[in-house]
Amino acid sequence: MTKKSWMEWAATGLMAAFLTSGLVGCSEETTPGGPGAATTTTEGEPAEPEATFTLSVPTGATNVEQGTSEVVSVGIDRGDQFSEDVTVTFMPPPGITIEPSEATIAAGQDEVEVTVHVDATATPGEKVIQVSGKGGSGPAATGEMKVEITESDENAGATDDTETVTPPVNEFPPVTEPDATTEPAPATEPAPATEPAPATEPAPATEPAPATETPPTDAGANDPDDTNPPAVTEEPAAPGDPANPEGGAPQPVPDDTDTE
Repeated sequence: MTKKSWMEWAATGLMAAFLTSGLVGCSEETTPGGPGAATTTTEGEPAEPEATFTLSVPTGATNVEQGTSEVVSVGIDRGDQFSEDVTVTFMPPPGITIEPSEATIAAGQDEVEVTVHVDATATPGEKVIQVSGKGGSGPAATGEMKVEITESDENAGATDDTETVTPPVNEFPPVTEPDATTEPAPATEPAPATEPAPATEPAPATEPAPATETPPTDAGANDPDDTNPPAVTEEPAAPGDPANPEGGAPQPVPDDTDTE
């Protein structure tokens, strides 16, 4: 073997290895779905692999810048006995939108394209999108599709231009220590509590004045209808009275006018 032919052989081998590694790593398959995957063997493989299908999504993470979109393809690998339509559903995290959110791979088709939109305010980093494919019968095929959100130039520039302003630290005045030789002033005793004044007793109640008795009225003296007039008491004449020398009842005095 000449030196030239050996170098050509080495270059050919390296090129073949590079192409093979690129083809192998271009897609990642989901779990099997379809009617053939309804039952499995003891090893966990579908009992009827000919009646199953799998979805293929991009291997690794698809780089999408903030505020932009990328088109990705989702393929299907059908078994010999599977020819049903498959509905592919995407469940992205916040900040990512898939359009359309449901895509159909019709019978006879090998793939479908969808658009991945990333919000301008989405958090940079790797995100995972859940992918599910359901045929007309049997279980669904499930897998994951990864997206790497990169920071846009506008957001990166805004971050670089923003200066972090550190507020000034408020310095507290030094604490003055008390002089050890100065004795503290004695504590002022509180003034004694003032006792409340005794309650004033109410003045005794004034007794009402006794009622004035009205003297009895001699009804007989003024009553003309009284049949029992009061008796008249005649006082005896004093002894030696010329009109009544005997001291008995007074005698009437003769009237001189009648004798004539």
